[in-house]
Amino acid sequence: MSADRAARPAIPFDELKIDALLVSAAPNVRYLSGFTGDNGLLLVTPDSQILFTDPRFTIQASEECACEVVTVAKTPLDHAALQTIRKKRIKRVGFEASRVLYETHRRLARDLPRGAKLKPIGPIVDKLRMVKSDDEIARIRRSVLTNSEAFEKVTRSIRPGMRENDIAAELEYQMRRIGA
Repeated sequence: MSADRAARPAIPFDELKIDALLVSAAPNVRYLSGFTGDNGLLLVTPDSQILFTDPRFTIQASEECACEVVTVAKTPLDHAALQTIRKKRIKRVGFEASRVLYETHRRLARDLPRGAKLKPIGPIVDKLRMVKSDDEIARIRRSVLTNSEAFEKVTRSIRPGMRENDIAAELEYQMRRIGA
């Protein structure tokens, strides 16, 4: 875990009255774990994080995340998360209410162990993401400068009759030349 990630505010489990949080929104999974793949589910407890993903992302997840990575081959990721919830005897499971598909919620509610309950949680991780660290602010500034420089170079080369795809390709080329 990076120092920047370790310094982030923690999820208020006690205040939310949950024992674990199931994070399914890709930006929130990335914010909490560092995983940039497009198929991940993160189970966060006060003392651990477990990322569930499919075999395509095994190496990527192990390189990007300091947390435990569980690779799921043939079942939905939430099935594997349910097995972990059972094994750890988690009773109060928060979930991102505005981000979970109905079918996933239905499966989770149906298959939770006896005595365990799902609790819808508002955009708690989204709110944590709003506060930027000094490192995040520096990265945003660097990105803006890179984009602006590339855009300026491309606008000088735009001519009547050019296709939008050609302009987009040139913009991407200039950004990569600059270091994006």
